[in-house]
Amino acid sequence: MSSRDDLGRYRDETGRKRVSVRTGAGSALYRIRRDGTREGPHSWDDVTSEHQLTRLYPPPESLDDLI
Repeated sequence: MSSRDDLGRYRDETGRKRVSVRTGAGSALYRIRRDGTREGPHSWDDVTSEHQLTRLYPPPESLDDLI
């Protein structure tokens, strides 16, 4: 798995970073450990039922772009 497969990066309310990665079946979430290794995969449903994710990259569109 390489960073070119990364679709987006997120942070949850506890400060843990996560990355969504393209898979053969769609996408999956991995938690990024402090040493840079990845733990997972985790399903979107499991993670979002327990945590609120804020998108870090690519950044959310600015409000000016939406008006």
